[in-house]
Amino acid sequence: MPVLALWRMSLLRLLRLPWLWGIWLLLLLAVPFLLSLASEQEALEVARAWAFPAGLLGAVLAVAGLEARAAFLQRVGRLERWAGEWGACLLAPLFLQLPTILGVLLVRRPAPLDLARALADILCADLHLAGLALLSLTLPMPAHARPLSLVALAWVVPALLEHTTHLPALLLPLHPGAPLRDPSAFPASFALGLGFALVVALWRTRPNR
Repeated sequence: MPVLALWRMSLLRLLRLPWLWGIWLLLLLAVPFLLSLASEQEALEVARAWAFPAGLLGAVLAVAGLEARAAFLQRVGRLERWAGEWGACLLAPLFLQLPTILGVLLVRRPAPLDLARALADILCADLHLAGLALLSLTLPMPAHARPLSLVALAWVVPALLEHTTHLPALLLPLHPGAPLRDPSAFPASFALGLGFALVVALWRTRPNR
């Protein structure tokens, strides 16, 4: 299936980047060191703190990889292309979350319920990033500018809005890292991530005029 082939190609592209394995190893070693300086209660907070930058890097790499395969994607059906792109944009952030989670489990043994909540928040942030990555792929701009547009959508614009408005509580879910800082932002952030993906699905499958 084209969808599975696209997921496989996107994952293999990540595995073939030597410098990315360096970052992966650095995270795997750095997290246990930081946990040795933290208390038992702060263990999962360390994982949350690293989750957003790692996920953003993964999403940026996914967008760059999909742009490099634009010729192949043009020959794939619209719905299959959307599913393939969404899976690729979600797999890459999850891949870069693994060393952080493994680092926590190597040093600490968090309570199962606390671990499940932290993993749910991390997955929500990655889902939000994947939705924004899909959205950046539809923007009318040069291919090389799309990764930068994702950084702007996921980090720069939400940060500016949070510091320049008087409605931070309402704007908090706009930031993909919001569930990692405030669990109350989980429902809105989850809905936004799915909403972005569905909007792109409707755009991809719209009839030609």
